Amino acid sequence: MIGYQVGKDIFFNKHLALYNLMIKGSIVEPENIKFIAFDETYDKINWLVEPTQSFEELMTAHALDLRNRYERIILSWSGGTDSHTIYNIFKKNNIHIDEIIIKTADERLVAHQPKYHANWMRKNHYDSSTIITEYDQYDENLIKLDRPNEEWIWKNSGDIHHSGANTGGEHTLHLVEKNHSGKKYIHIGGYEKPHVFYKDKTWWTCFKDMGLYQIAGTKVNYDYFYLNPLIHLKQSHLLKNFCKILLKQQNLNIEKIQTISDKEIFQPYDSKINYKKWALSLGRDEELTEGISQLQKNNHHRMISIDLLDKNYKDIIHLGDPAFNIRSNNDNKTTSIFSKGLFNLYSEKKFLFFLMKNKWIKSIGKILDLKIIYSKAYNLGP
Repeated sequence: MIGYQVGKDIFFNKHLALYNLMIKGSIVEPENIKFIAFDETYDKINWLVEPTQSFEELMTAHALDLRNRYERIILSWSGGTDSHTIYNIFKKNNIHIDEIIIKTADERLVAHQPKYHANWMRKNHYDSSTIITEYDQYDENLIKLDRPNEEWIWKNSGDIHHSGANTGGEHTLHLVEKNHSGKKYIHIGGYEKPHVFYKDKTWWTCFKDMGLYQIAGTKVNYDYFYLNPLIHLKQSHLLKNFCKILLKQQNLNIEKIQTISDKEIFQPYDSKINYKKWALSLGRDEELTEGISQLQKNNHHRMISIDLLDKNYKDIIHLGDPAFNIRSNNDNKTTSIFSKGLFNLYSEKKFLFFLMKNKWIKSIGKILDLKIIYSKAYNLGP
């Protein structure tokens, strides 16, 4: 399970979890709010021992296991490093995929979900019996399923930092159930790369919540693929080994490096470390179009950088992603609902001051840019 634990309560919406904490009169400390990411499963793993199998062997075994256990397999694919690697594993082993769901948009507006990727899949897919479904992430009917009104901001769902139809949410259930209702199905997505850090003379692995929250609370039967215990254990050690090599190449003494506040020694989106090199170190294949994965990450950062201070809901058209701006300028109803939802949150001044006081937001207007919460960390050894 993925979610935020406040006392005995579990939330999928981070703002809702923090709001609940405020109501209880608690200060925001790690013991008062926790990010849960399959703790019960990962607690049973011996993290000190790296699996002897290769990353590809572990992925292949997991793909075959899913095929054996489910009537239907549905893959969400974008052409980025994570989903394309999963697709290649199924292709190399000629494992049938019942449906491939591809989120697209007009590339003149949104470069990170290009339509030509869907065309590539139709032309190159190895199995003619697979259903290939392309959907516009700004389809009004799909967005309405997730955000029927401006109170969406308080919905107990992880999918809130996006103005369109993101990976999780009601629209995903709608798309999957359309062709597979009544069947034993599994919906596969490419989540997620680990984060490693060095402390007390040993390496540790954990997750940032910002990489997983958007799929928290999904109502479909979902497989995160890379979070399969053995696959995640292997990729954590791969990343640890990569970091050690980087340290040696840069002639840096690990004992003299202080882990920074967010626990990351290496930032994969930093110009010093090429994202492609980082992804390849984690066993990923190259993306279909080089740079697409980076664009996907940058779009998220544009959204969380929205600043509502001294603005009204109509001013938001000058912020965020280009497609959102265009649709707002055309008086689009769903973008208005999105904007008003943000300002409903912003109008909760007591809550905003609670977040500021406890240093969860740097600026009172940037209500989507909350401080990172880390999952439980596991010891990978020296």
